[in-house]
Amino acid sequence: MDYRISRGGETYGPYTEAELRDYIASGNVSLSDLARSDKMKKWRPVRRVLPKQKKARPQTLQVQGFRADVLSPPDIPWWMALVLDVSTGFSFFVAWDIVEGIWMFRVRGKSRALAYYVIAGVLFAINAPAYFSAVNDVTGNSLGVPWHTKLLGFTGILLATTTIALRIVGRFAMRRELLEHYSQDEPVGLQLSWWKTLLLGGLYFQYHFNHINELKRPIPAKPARP
Repeated sequence: MDYRISRGGETYGPYTEAELRDYIASGNVSLSDLARSDKMKKWRPVRRVLPKQKKARPQTLQVQGFRADVLSPPDIPWWMALVLDVSTGFSFFVAWDIVEGIWMFRVRGKSRALAYYVIAGVLFAINAPAYFSAVNDVTGNSLGVPWHTKLLGFTGILLATTTIALRIVGRFAMRRELLEHYSQDEPVGLQLSWWKTLLLGGLYFQYHFNHINELKRPIPAKPARP
């Protein structure tokens, strides 16, 4: 479809959509200029005439950026990790976060995420009896008494809140370290969403680890024909 541009009483064109977008990118055409296609009866601002472009898909990882001498990340299937997390009352990733942090420490020689995860794990272990008591008895408490007040108490709530906060801080530290590693040491173009990091944490990382390990595995050579 061709478009014409109107500016200061003068008409220019026709231009193809690709040409018009190039002119916009170069500054020769403004989004506030009037435009009209052959099928339109009225002039409208360019921003309202051009069809919206679909967002580009996230870039795929660049296989050639991987290094054989770099330790591969933990390789438990993400769906198995999810099953284990649910079946353990969402406590599996308290430990698995530490496993991921240890891998990052071994790869880079440092990891703030590991420190946050370890402290969160210690606090969780201290508060574990109250936590699992709350999980088991959440549907059996007496009416009018909040289960978290009855089972955890102030100290337990403080420990649980601190544990959650440390794990969230650790997630974003891990995200930063992963992006640094896969843009410097192994430049493969890894991209990590901040909101998925916030909501899914270690499960989100493990999903990418599975994909990374799949790409790093050498392709078995075909046996030679006799």
